[in-house]
Amino acid sequence: MQEEWEQFEVFADRASAAALVGRLLIEGVPAQIYTSSPFPGLNDGYRVVVPRRLAHRARWVMAAMDTSESELDFLATGELRGPEQDA
Repeated sequence: MQEEWEQFEVFADRASAAALVGRLLIEGVPAQIYTSSPFPGLNDGYRVVVPRRLAHRARWVMAAMDTSESELDFLATGELRGPEQDA
């Protein structure tokens, strides 16, 4: 039987999506990144997908994290943005 996956989150940049995938993997939730286009710069976001049977656990992990998008950016890139850069 093949695993069913469902969309969990969508990010504008790959780094944020990768940070979430990394966190989910640490918590034991398989996750993958998909894009709508095979060509860089032409997609409408990076979709993080999780197995449907573990979607509730992924939501629980996100709720427990209480991590902002800028914190996910920091986890992915190691760069901390200041308030003036958030706009």
